[in-house]
Amino acid sequence: MYCTLKRLSSKTQSDAQSRHNNWRSADPIPRTQISCLIQGRAGAVLGRLAKALATMIKPLFGAQDDEWVTMVGRYILNMGAIEMATRILIMGITGNDRDPVLSADLPARIGFVRSRFPRTDKARHSWAMNVFEVGLKHVNFRNIVAHSPVLIAGRADGTFEVGGIMNLTPKDDNKVGELVSLAELKGRVSESSAVARSMLEMQSDFRPGENGG
Repeated sequence: MYCTLKRLSSKTQSDAQSRHNNWRSADPIPRTQISCLIQGRAGAVLGRLAKALATMIKPLFGAQDDEWVTMVGRYILNMGAIEMATRILIMGITGNDRDPVLSADLPARIGFVRSRFPRTDKARHSWAMNVFEVGLKHVNFRNIVAHSPVLIAGRADGTFEVGGIMNLTPKDDNKVGELVSLAELKGRVSESSAVARSMLEMQSDFRPGENGG
C-alpha cells in the first residue's frame, strides 16, 4: 500500500469552503487530498475487510442508555470535586500551594488531611473521620468505573443495552466479574456528592499553618 499526496486546486478549496459555509458538510475544510492506491491481492483482502467492518460497527449506546451515560459522567465529576477538595484543605493546612503532598495520590491526600483534623470537638471529629472513610472507599469504586469494561447486551431487535459495569479489579477474588448495576451507581453518585460537599465544608475547621505537620 502506498499513498500519493496532492495539493488541492484553489477552485477545489473554494468549493469546499462553500459547502462548509452552507452546512452541507460537517467535515473540516480539506487542504490536501490523499489518494491511497492499494495494489495486489493484499489490497483486495483489505478492501473486503474494511467493507465488512463498516457493516458490523454500529453505535452501542442509544437513548435507552442515557441514564447510564449521565450517571457515569456525574460520578466522575463528583470524584473530581473530591480531588480538588482535598487540595483546598491541604493548602489551608500548610498555608501554601507548593507542598509535595499536593502531588500525591488521592488516598495519600485524604490521609494527610485526616491525620490533621482538629480533635477539640469530638462529635465533629467523628463526623469527619466517617467522611474520610467513605471517601477512601470511593477511590476503589472510581477505579472500577474508570477502568472496567461495560457489559453490552444484545436485544432481539438488533439493538443493544448496557447490562452493567464489570468489576475486574476486586480485592476479593470471589467477586471478579461482578456487575455494578445502575441502582448501585446512582447510590454512589449521591454518596460521592455528599463526600465532596462535606470536605468543602471542612475549610472552616482549618486555619493556615495551625495544623500542619
